[in-house]
Amino acid sequence: MVLFLLTVTPALADQNLFIPIRERYQWAIEQLMEHQKRTDWSQLDVTVKKEKLKRLKEIAQATAVPFQPKTFTFVAETDKAKVNVTVTTLDGNFIIDVSADQSIQGWILKRQSTRQVFLKGGAGDNPYQTRIRVERPYVADFGLTVFVSDDSDPAFVRLF
Repeated sequence: MVLFLLTVTPALADQNLFIPIRERYQWAIEQLMEHQKRTDWSQLDVTVKKEKLKRLKEIAQATAVPFQPKTFTFVAETDKAKVNVTVTTLDGNFIIDVSADQSIQGWILKRQSTRQVFLKGGAGDNPYQTRIRVERPYVADFGLTVFVSDDSDPAFVRLF
């Protein structure tokens, strides 16, 4: 067999040995090339991604839990006053309702981790109640100091 190839090779030196194989499968090659021309693979990939994203959004909407407000209640007492504080969390902010049995003179809201004053205010229309709206999400890091009657110690309430 080796001798035959050696003797045939010089005679077919100018001819490609794979031409007969290519001619035998020419029809299949042409069909594949035609199919590849008709299929826009990049567009198909984008379409598949859009469909997957649409399905993921539908699943997220179906399983999404709407925001549920939470309410926390705190009580502090001074030598002459009792202060009730209610914190209501909302979506992205929270409200602090303060009520006392003595008149409220003012309040200071501080971050406990940094001891930095975050907000401060005075008495509102009703001297026994006030509402503080904080435009940020609630985190358990706030402390509220409520100043009641002039002759009473301030009430400190840890809001966590």
